[in-house]
Amino acid sequence: LYALNRLGASSGPSGAQGQQEAMAALLDHPLPTVRRDVLARLEQKGTQAILPAVRRRLGVENSPEVRGVLLRALAALEPVEAYDAIAPALDDPEPAVREGAAVGLMRHTGIGGVLAVGQRILLWADSPRAEERASAARVLGAVGDAHFYQPLIPMLSDRDMRVQRAAIEAAGHLRSPRLLALLIGKLDASATGQVCAAALLGAGDAALPIIDAALSQQPLTQQGRETAGLVRLAQVCGRLRTPAASALLSKYIRSPQPAVRRAVLHALTRCSYQAHA
Repeated sequence: LYALNRLGASSGPSGAQGQQEAMAALLDHPLPTVRRDVLARLEQKGTQAILPAVRRRLGVENSPEVRGVLLRALAALEPVEAYDAIAPALDDPEPAVREGAAVGLMRHTGIGGVLAVGQRILLWADSPRAEERASAARVLGAVGDAHFYQPLIPMLSDRDMRVQRAAIEAAGHLRSPRLLALLIGKLDASATGQVCAAALLGAGDAALPIIDAALSQQPLTQQGRETAGLVRLAQVCGRLRTPAASALLSKYIRSPQPAVRRAVLHALTRCSYQAHA
C-alpha cells in the first residue's frame, strides 16, 4: 500500500501507466486489504485497459468485502453495460456485497441506477432487520449526496445502536445541515458522543455554523445540560485546524464554563492561534 501511494504520487504518463500495471497485478494479491484498496483506487482512476482483469477477478473473488468494492469498480469502468451484471447483487445475502452493488449503481450508472437503488434503500430503511437498516445508512453515506438525507433522520434515533452509529457516520459524509444539527443533541451521550464528534469532523468547515450555534447557547447549559458535548465541539474545531475553525473558537475564550474554556484554549493551541492586542 505504501508503494502504491508513492507510485500514485508520480507525475506524467509513465507514472500513470506504471500505477495501472501494478494495480492489475495486485488484484490477485493474497491479502484482502490490498485487493480492496486497489479496487477503490480503480473505481476513482481506473481505465478501460484494466476492465478485463476486474471482470476476471469478479469470477473468483470469495471475500464479501472485496466483492462489494469489485462491483463498485466495475460500475465505474463500464457504467452503461454494468447495470445488468450488478443489479442482481442487490439481493445478495452478504451486506458488503449488496452495499457495494448499491453504491456502484447510484454513483456510476445514471438515473436507472438511482431509481433502482432508491427503492431498495427505502425498503431497507423500513426493514425489521437492523442489519438492513444499517445497510441503508452505509450506502447513503458512501454515495455522499446531501439530497438523500431524509431516510437517515429516523435512523439517527433507531432502537439498535449499530444502526444509529451507521446513520451518524453517514451524516458526516452527506454534510447536510439538517443531519448535522441533529448530531449536536447526541454529543453528550457516552454511546454516541465520540462517533458524532467524528462525523462533525468529517464534515469539515461545513459543520462550523452548527457548532457555532451550539456554543453560543452555553448559558443554557448552566441550567442542567452536560458540558461534555460542548467540550467535544471545541475539540472538533481544534482538530480541523482551519482558519475558520480558529476564528470560531476565539469567540468563546470567555466561556462561563471552566471545562469549555479549557477545551477552547487547547483547541486554539492546536490551531496555532496567536492572541493579538
